[in-house]
Amino acid sequence: MNILIVDDHELFRNGLCLLLEKQIKGVFVYHADSCQVAVNILNRKGIEFDYIFLDMGLPDTEGYSGVIEIQNAAPDALIVIVSGYDQYELTDPLPGLPSVRGFIKKTTSNSEIEIALKQIMESDKYFYSCSSNPSDRALDLTGKQLQILSLVCRGFSNQKISIHLGIAENTVKNHVATILKILSADNRNEACFIARKLRII
Repeated sequence: MNILIVDDHELFRNGLCLLLEKQIKGVFVYHADSCQVAVNILNRKGIEFDYIFLDMGLPDTEGYSGVIEIQNAAPDALIVIVSGYDQYELTDPLPGLPSVRGFIKKTTSNSEIEIALKQIMESDKYFYSCSSNPSDRALDLTGKQLQILSLVCRGFSNQKISIHLGIAENTVKNHVATILKILSADNRNEACFIARKLRII
């Protein structure tokens, strides 16, 4: 896997590189301190990038101009925006920029960034906030659903959960579907990520 980090702060680049190498076995991480350097790297023959972590505060870009340049240079790569500025905080994909699949706020802790990286690698997306009031959704989960969610996050299959709780497997399946809907999660991994972020398990 090839990843490009585009950020003009060497300390942040090196820190993110260490986290990526910790999370992903055999990853190759490339560095660029400007959008132009990044485009030059992306135009090299023989290197295809899977993910690009792009800072929104680069000195040679303004607004989303850097995102557009990077997307044009590497249309198959997934872009994760990193920024310390609130105006760039994303909670949903950007219209017209399909390559942008995530947002990480620079002010988050290393442990939160590690969780975000894990989510990105598992489902190809991560946005800083799942909704304007994410904790409100958790209040809609019943005690049984929280119990099932906890087991899901421990890696239990529906069949294993049904045996563990002594309920029908179809009942477990229905509960899991409801849990995903309540948490606005696309899959079990994303539901577990949201649950951990909200600290409900």
